Amino acid sequence: MEACDDGNGDQRDACTGTCDIARCGDGILRADLAVGEEAYETCDDGNASDADACLSNCAPARCGDGVLYDGVEACDDGNNDPRDGCTGTCALARCGDGIHRIDVAVGGEGHEACDDGNASDTDACISDCRVAQCGDGLLWAGVEACDDGNRITMDACTNACEEARCGDGIVRRDLLPEEPGHESCDDGNDMAGDACVDGCQPARCGDGIVWEGVEACDDGNDIAGDGCTDQCVVSFCGDGQLDEGEVCDDGNEDDQDACTNACEEARCGDGILRLDEGGEEECDDGNEEAGDDCLNNCLEARCGDGILWQGEEDCDDGNVLNDDECLAICVPASCGDGFVQAGVEACDDGNDNEDDGCGADCELNAAFPFTEHRFTHCGATGGDGPSQGACRDEYQAEWAQNDNFYGVSEGVQRWRVPMSARFRIEVFGAQGGVNHVGDPGGSGARMQGDFDLQQGQFLRIIVGQEGVISPIGNSANGGSGGGGGSFVWIEGEGTPLIVAGGGGGSGLRNPGPPHYLGRPGVTGTSGSASRDNQGQGGANGGDAPNEGGRGWLTVREQPRGYPGMNDYGGEGGFGGGGGGGYGTCGNRQHTAGGGGGYSGGGVAVSCYYAGGGGGSYNTGDNPESAEGDRDGNGLVIITRLQ
Repeated sequence: MEACDDGNGDQRDACTGTCDIARCGDGILRADLAVGEEAYETCDDGNASDADACLSNCAPARCGDGVLYDGVEACDDGNNDPRDGCTGTCALARCGDGIHRIDVAVGGEGHEACDDGNASDTDACISDCRVAQCGDGLLWAGVEACDDGNRITMDACTNACEEARCGDGIVRRDLLPEEPGHESCDDGNDMAGDACVDGCQPARCGDGIVWEGVEACDDGNDIAGDGCTDQCVVSFCGDGQLDEGEVCDDGNEDDQDACTNACEEARCGDGILRLDEGGEEECDDGNEEAGDDCLNNCLEARCGDGILWQGEEDCDDGNVLNDDECLAICVPASCGDGFVQAGVEACDDGNDNEDDGCGADCELNAAFPFTEHRFTHCGATGGDGPSQGACRDEYQAEWAQNDNFYGVSEGVQRWRVPMSARFRIEVFGAQGGVNHVGDPGGSGARMQGDFDLQQGQFLRIIVGQEGVISPIGNSANGGSGGGGGSFVWIEGEGTPLIVAGGGGGSGLRNPGPPHYLGRPGVTGTSGSASRDNQGQGGANGGDAPNEGGRGWLTVREQPRGYPGMNDYGGEGGFGGGGGGGYGTCGNRQHTAGGGGGYSGGGVAVSCYYAGGGGGSYNTGDNPESAEGDRDGNGLVIITRLQ
């Protein structure tokens, strides 16, 4: 049976070749209709499947037709929105397909914040379709310098994904102080003069950067004396540190010590009066004028300093002598001032009396008539010499009462030569002390010589005194003192004119004669030893050993006789006599003293022995001498020969 018959053999029209009405799905593609006409077929695969290339409505399968094309399409949601789960190419939406899916809420599975169609993690959209951001741990090329995936801003990568650097305003805390890049501070600026310096270290004195408002200077070292102290204070005079241009700096404001307030060493002449201990100045007038009130050595001008004080002094020779051209009161010497000007005046008694031995012209009037005089001990005994009063009473001569011609000081007599002439001087040493039974000590020596003396010269005269018996009298225990020597010398000279030695003291009689008899003063210069050479005498003007008799070198300064030893020894006579009891015999009380002289007589060092005699000396013409020639006290006789 035919459903139709169009009388032609064209199967592709409304009536097929089998006379069936053409229909979609009959497997024959109609070609008799134009696009858009009812029943128009684009395809006809002869089946009703919508999953192949030709749909059941004879339209070709296409993406977006809402029908899943098996093997061709992964999906087909029938819309043209590529940003949902099925793209415009009927592929399932996926991260990395280059299509930004927007149909899934944030947090939903498959949500995309972006999709740039690549798997790169270094661009604006990372491979999991999240927008690249600082802190995601992925380095966004060209945007981020770093990304450490954390929100710690104080490590090597900041929360702005910038590499940490000094000056970014963030204090880096991930490094130890000794590690490179460590920061102690970061104030976000490159100002060098604030509390945080360029190296992100706290400003400190000595870093070489001046901390404004805090430091006055900073030279980057702790060296004192370079203009900036180690406290970052500009050096100044008085800060106690020696700086360039300063000679000293004692750190105080005392201008009167060793370092002035100008940091210069105090010196005489700087005009500043120095008062500190060890450097005191009496004055400082700041000039080099030597003749004003303040000398160039910063001592106050005074009479005797050797510098003429203008307007105050008439002379100043730098000494306190009154016998030169300028007196000690800085007035020129003149006749009548009471002082004898050496080499110019023969005398000066400070008056114009022509009858007192010194004329108004300061020349000696043949001072006084003189032929001979005997100088004695003036009644003195023992170790101390005579007094001036005793000698004036004894001598009675007019010249002896005049201080210009005669005086006594500490037992030494002083006599002025009345005229220039030749004089004979005869001297006798004193006898040594007697022993306990009256045996005499050694006799003193006699010396004589002739001398040319000049008017106005002063002679110093020591008259030896007899040694003293033991203070215990006739006891068999005491040794007597030696006799003093007699001396004459010109005042001011170191060598005597003539000396006569004193005799040695007598010892105890116990051994029998002659051991106990004192030895006489000798005419040689050396003192003799005690009996049997038991104790040596002195030599060359010296004292005998063991406190024996004194010699010239001692007597001229200390003429007193030695005191006796302990309570037994007798005192030595004035003129250097040795004391008894200084020997080495037991407790020494038995020994006798040596005589005084040019060299001292020896002390007896063995029991009971007598002392040695003192030595003598003579520089005169026509000398005469005799050993042991004087008993009792000594004597000096001066006789004018012409």
